[in-house]
Amino acid sequence: MPSTLYTDPRLVALYDTLNPFAADTAFYLALAAGKQRVIDLGCGTGLLACELASRGNRVIAVDSAPEMLHVARHRPEGERVQWIEGDARVLVLLPPADLLVMTGHVAQFFVDDRSFFDTLKAARYALRDGGTLVFESRNPTARAWESWTPAQSRRLIDVDGIGEWRCGKTTSAEARSRAFASTRIIDSKRQTRR
Repeated sequence: MPSTLYTDPRLVALYDTLNPFAADTAFYLALAAGKQRVIDLGCGTGLLACELASRGNRVIAVDSAPEMLHVARHRPEGERVQWIEGDARVLVLLPPADLLVMTGHVAQFFVDDRSFFDTLKAARYALRDGGTLVFESRNPTARAWESWTPAQSRRLIDVDGIGEWRCGKTTSAEARSRAFASTRIIDSKRQTRR
């Protein structure tokens, strides 16, 4: 099911500022070294997909948000990536890959076990024999949410073409005890330019 989370162009513009090239990106780049075909499922704005393409991988990148793909297609090396608007259901149509990645919070995006299981089945189908599926997940035993506070997460971000934004997380009392729930606070100090 497509997400409406990144239909607001302002959120898409903030995405790369909030999710820059980091240690996890380097981890995925190392995994892809020497692989011919890589599928990036839930590619977002294409940061990883374009970097993989620049290193010689043949990359197919899939995301359900057209606004994210618009940004991705215009990145340097974006013309070297095959971009597909869709979700895991499109994987059955693709040639087999050596590596399929779901970076960041992609694997946590599913609302129920069935949709996650269906995605894993589709991912397996999309991999050649001996191919590798890699995704991230929070470790619930670490209980990281217990140390999250709105004050610690607040920051002021200046985004080109958008202006200054105050961003942060608020967590509910329930999130502190059992499950994670958050609300992103995004507050523009200037009008959005269109």
